[in-house]
Amino acid sequence: MKKIIIAEENSGERIDKFLMREFFLNSELTRGEIIRKIKAGDILVNNEVVKPSYILKNNDAIEINIAEEKKNIAPNKNVEFAVIFENKEFIVI
Repeated sequence: MKKIIIAEENSGERIDKFLMREFFLNSELTRGEIIRKIKAGDILVNNEVVKPSYILKNNDAIEINIAEEKKNIAPNKNVEFAVIFENKEFIVI
C-alpha cells in the first residue's frame, strides 16, 4: 500500500488526473483503470471512497492499495530465427 499526502501545489486537481500524471504515467494502468480502482475502493482519500472527479485538497491523504499483477511471459514458439553470422566472439541472429 502506498500513502500520498497532497501538497498545496497539487490541491484543486482531480484525483484521477493527478494519479495518472504523478504515479501511473509509466505503468500499464490506463486512466480508465484508475477510475475503476477509485470506484472500487482500491484508492481512498482520507480513508473514504471518493468519486474519480474528486478535487484534491491540501493535506489530503491518498491510500493506494493495488496489488501488482504478475505477468507470465512465454516465448512465441512460432518465431523462426536464422543465423546470419557467427564467429568465436558473437553471433548475429
